[in-house]
Amino acid sequence: MTDIQPRAFDRTIIAGAASRKSLKEISKDLGGKISPEQVGVELEKLLNSTDYLSEAQEQRLLFLDMMRLKDLLFERAQGFGEEAAASYGPLVRMLKLLDDTMQRVNNVVDDKVLRIQRAHADVMIQAINLTAEKMLFELHKRYPEVEREELQEILQMSLPAAVSSIESNLSNG
Repeated sequence: MTDIQPRAFDRTIIAGAASRKSLKEISKDLGGKISPEQVGVELEKLLNSTDYLSEAQEQRLLFLDMMRLKDLLFERAQGFGEEAAASYGPLVRMLKLLDDTMQRVNNVVDDKVLRIQRAHADVMIQAINLTAEKMLFELHKRYPEVEREELQEILQMSLPAAVSSIESNLSNG
């Protein structure tokens, strides 16, 4: 459809709609790569999609938008100069409070995402273990001449690599 990255493309459409831009303005923001009519179709798809973003991703997106706005307000408050700064003290205190609150929200979202990742990793490890047990059963049934303990030893050698791979992806993800 376009050389814009899909996620950036979708975010541009959603951000434009959230800012109450017209479809024509959003099309222009996308460099005219798609028509305003196509923007409308894509926007409708995104808004009707139940799997576009997970709840944690939506919270993260909201958090990032709030951080951007807070930073913008803070920059503008600092640009008022020393003389005017005293009269803007309440604004600066409000921005600091907003920043502290947003950091706490970010920590909660990060914790939620980590718990979800760990739960997924646990499910994957359980699936690997069940698969290994089924493989052991089937291998022993097909090759009764090979001792069950020997088959189990072979499977046990490969399981730590699978678990390690999952844990590595969890710590990197």
